[in-house]
Amino acid sequence: MNALQKHDARLLENCEVVVGVDEAGRGALAGPVSAGACVFRRNFFSSEQALKLSAQVNDSKQLSTEARGAQFEAIQRLQAEGLLDFAVA
Repeated sequence: MNALQKHDARLLENCEVVVGVDEAGRGALAGPVSAGACVFRRNFFSSEQALKLSAQVNDSKQLSTEARGAQFEAIQRLQAEGLLDFAVA
């Protein structure tokens, strides 16, 4: 577990989830905007598989279309296992 993951895990000592939110786009006045949110449950941080898969998720703008698709599939697997939830709009 790296320093950031340890920090995030400590946040869960007093709560059940950690939520991350991000947006991409030029702004409502300049064009379309997409927003996403991810809910990490406490059990996410105790799963070696979840930590390994999530370590591969990086800035999507720096990835090929194929790599982005593979990371999305990894996130969907973590969701199916009940380790996180997410939404994009």
